[in-house]
Amino acid sequence: QIIGRVWGDPTSRNMKVVNADKAMAESLERMRRTPGLTEKIFYIQLSDVETLREPLSRSHPAWKDDMPPRMQWSRNYRTFPCEEGNCLKPLTETVRTWFHDLGWRGWVSMEVFNKSMELPGAEVPAVHAQRGTKSWHKLLQELESI
Repeated sequence: QIIGRVWGDPTSRNMKVVNADKAMAESLERMRRTPGLTEKIFYIQLSDVETLREPLSRSHPAWKDDMPPRMQWSRNYRTFPCEEGNCLKPLTETVRTWFHDLGWRGWVSMEVFNKSMELPGAEVPAVHAQRGTKSWHKLLQELESI
């Protein structure tokens, strides 16, 4: 939710708000300076997002008039972390802030809302579990490289 609100904008060509990187860095710094933050959080949910070929707009094939663009993005285009090959830079920076800077040692889940979850077949949950495991290992590799 933090990255989607502070950094991302599905209606923009580059999928980012104006001054996205600066806004994200400031948000993470506020987190680092918040005393007792980790004691107030029960678990962390991670997800990444598909890179859209075109910004969400009324002409986009997935557009829904009854849903704000960020909600459409959130409900239909989330992926497991690092699943498209590259982790979003703010995702790895956010996870690094939580795990390394704040010393988070609690529960971590992956919150993925994606069209693939609606596919028919008894294998869909197992496939998603495998994708989640693979993405977790990729995210850990990304964290080691920064």
